[in-house]
Amino acid sequence: MAIYFSEKFKQHRKAKDLTQEQLAEIFHVSPQAISRWEIGATCPDIELLPSIASYFGITVDELLGVDKIKDKERIEAIEKEIDDKLINGYRDEVLEIARKAVREFPHEYKLQLRLARALNMKVESDKEKEKNNLLESITILERILENSTDDEIRNQALWTLPRNYKKAGNKDKAVETARKLSPAMGSSTVALAQIYEGNELHEYLKNNIAHFILMLAGPTGAIFQLANSMYDSGSPERIKLINKAIGIFDSIYENGDYGCNNFFLSVIYNELAKNYYDANDMDSALNSLEKAAQHVIDCDMLTDFKQHTSLAVQGLGKTMVFLNDKRCNYCYEMLHRDDLAHWYLAKGHFQLLKDDERFKAVVAKLEEHAKSY
Repeated sequence: MAIYFSEKFKQHRKAKDLTQEQLAEIFHVSPQAISRWEIGATCPDIELLPSIASYFGITVDELLGVDKIKDKERIEAIEKEIDDKLINGYRDEVLEIARKAVREFPHEYKLQLRLARALNMKVESDKEKEKNNLLESITILERILENSTDDEIRNQALWTLPRNYKKAGNKDKAVETARKLSPAMGSSTVALAQIYEGNELHEYLKNNIAHFILMLAGPTGAIFQLANSMYDSGSPERIKLINKAIGIFDSIYENGDYGCNNFFLSVIYNELAKNYYDANDMDSALNSLEKAAQHVIDCDMLTDFKQHTSLAVQGLGKTMVFLNDKRCNYCYEMLHRDDLAHWYLAKGHFQLLKDDERFKAVVAKLEEHAKSY
């Protein structure tokens, strides 16, 4: 509360064009006391607060920043509501929550960022609506970059904007914007690894390994993108590259303690199953589907996950933001969310396998688990 008071006090002193010395005389304190108030080192005695508030023409609550504290709590509650909706698969409701939040706090850029991302996630059957959502998201992200002074929010906006430009057909703008991001080797992530020491360094490096694995071998990582962009579905090269990505996860998480990576592995195995299916290798497709199902079930059961035990990430706890005390329902999504690109089972892609007993067992296992929510 002292921080809010210091900001408000200094703001009103300057608005009245008064020096610290002049206010010291008005309130019968030393100039040093005024200085300490303004840097947030101390607050005035409680008996003085009504006089100070009255002099500035505001309430004591305004002087102490009670309104800001309430706003902060309200914003945190909104963010938690959005996170809970996302975690439990209610993505369609997030957009309306984010819109209302921005109307309530029009200058809160973290909520504007939430709205921009919600617009990106919203699946529309009407292509014109989808295009309008994309253009609105771009406008919001551009406004954040123009006006926000928060480096973290700006970086997140800058990371999202190039993909939106590409979707909108503006590749040149996408490239120009993407180049404003720090290259991986010149990022703070790499620089801090050269500064930290001892246990702090060890923890930091393990976290880096966990995140770099996703950059290299995850569903949106370099290997996966190369496989999908360079080779046709079902081709030997594409299948081999996807298996290489899986092998990287297995080499780092040799104890099978995948944690949140169970979700990403379920997506990868699902993609692998589609490729085997397109290559007419039905046995391998079924093997991959069984593994995809098991990983998605393991992901939904992650509430009991404590720490990684594999050597390169030993001791790390929960490493991804969507893992919290609530259970996910990715089993349901894998069966029914045909609007999501990574669930081919929901899209009915494996029609030639639908009467196979192993395929039926996969579906039954997922249905049984999804019904437990």
